[in-house]
Formats: sequence, structure tokens, C-alpha cells
Amino acid sequence: MTNNEPTIKGDHSPNFRRLPRILFVSECTSARTAMAEYYMSKMGEGMMDVMSAGIDVTPLDQRAIKSMQEDDSDIREYTGRVASKDIMEWADIIIVLCEQGGKVHPYISDGSIRKDWPIPNPAREAKDDKDIEAFNKVRDNIKRRVQQFLTAIKLSRR
Repeated sequence: MTNNEPTIKGDHSPNFRRLPRILFVSECTSARTAMAEYYMSKMGEGMMDVMSAGIDVTPLDQRAIKSMQEDDSDIREYTGRVASKDIMEWADIIIVLCEQGGKVHPYISDGSIRKDWPIPNPAREAKDDKDIEAFNKVRDNIKRRVQQFLTAIKLSRR
């Protein structure tokens, strides 16, 4: 996961050869975006470029860090980004990680595809500030969806 802002806007022409660009977007950057970017980067390494952003940039929730560590994954270096127009234009596929997809209305450029993954905000689902069970459920849900997404891409390339 890098904190590099995109410098080249997406060329969505079918004749332009490059890795597909996947962007995860949520209303904040405290858990879901970091988890999704981490899993897609690790499991899809070499298959695509991945970034994530939020409508609001918020610090990582310590429960998200702990939940990911329980899965031998380290997101402590993650830095949230604002879902700017340049970042949105960079993406080929924009995956919105909100329980209610209408809550986040990212700019979608011509040629980009929007997918909604209705995943609840674990901070709102947790019983208290020590409860990481909601974070574990969200982590497992995101990991499963990323695996399914990558399987679909692999099958489409046959």
C-alpha cells in the first residue's frame, strides 16, 4: 500500500495496455478501505493496481489494526486519502464499501465501473471501544469478496 496520489489520469481505451486499476471508497478511512486495499494488494499482486480513499479521511481504528493482526496482516502503515476527482478518474473499477450504497456518491468517470459491496461500518456495529468482533466479521467479509473478485478476473482471462 502506498500513499502515492495518481499522477496519470486513467486512459480507459481498450487499446491501452496496463494493469486494471481498482479503487475502494467509503465514507471514512478508519477500517474497511484499509482492509480492502491490503487484501486486494496482497492477493492480487501483479494482477492490478489498487488504491483506496474516503469521503472523509479518518485515522485507522485500533480495533481494525488488531483484527488484521489476528489474520497475520499489517495495516499500520496505511494512510487514508480523500476521494478526489483525480483519484476517481484514475480508477477503472470503483468499489463502494458502504452498507447503504447511496451514502457515498463518488464521481464516476466515463469508462469506469461502480460496484457496491454493502459492508457495515464495524465501528458502528461494535458494542464498545474494546469489541473487535464486528471488525473481525467485516475483515472476513472483505477478504471473501476480494477472493471472489480475483477468482472472477482469473476466470475471465481464460
